[in-house]
Amino acid sequence: YELDEVKGQSPAYILSGEETDSAVLAQVREKLNRNEGANFEIANYSKSGQKYWLDIGIQPVFDDKGDLDYFIAIQTDITERKLQDELIKKSESNLRSIFENADTAFVLCNEKLEVQSFNSLASIFVEEILHAKLEEGINGLGVFPFSRKEIVAKHFNFALQGDPSSYEVCYEKDK
Repeated sequence: YELDEVKGQSPAYILSGEETDSAVLAQVREKLNRNEGANFEIANYSKSGQKYWLDIGIQPVFDDKGDLDYFIAIQTDITERKLQDELIKKSESNLRSIFENADTAFVLCNEKLEVQSFNSLASIFVEEILHAKLEEGINGLGVFPFSRKEIVAKHFNFALQGDPSSYEVCYEKDK
């Protein structure tokens, strides 16, 4: 921007665009009006319309009498981090869709064999075939019949050690 294009206008007005969060700007404005500091992330736009993200910290500076002298702002361009966050969210969404729509029952457990997540097919399998209920936080072995616990535990341990393991079980639904 040239000085005459922006002189007398606030940065919030000049740099705002489609994805600029007006609620964040309002909160910042309120804090500055009370002579308080503010820390926030905001989407801004260049003169050409290119979106970029900033992490901004604004702090008041007071004179010897305690009156506001000016504000100092430090900003960091976090555009790359925001782009990476979006890619991660999209990837997680894609994986969640694959996980939920797979034709295989999946139960994810931590190293203590506590259920962390499961797909709907696993829930249906456990309820209809094993007559148990899957819930996050329960012991994953707890849903298997006693006769299967030893072999399932063995395969859990293989997985915990990083060894590839496959275990298939055929159950028939009670009639």
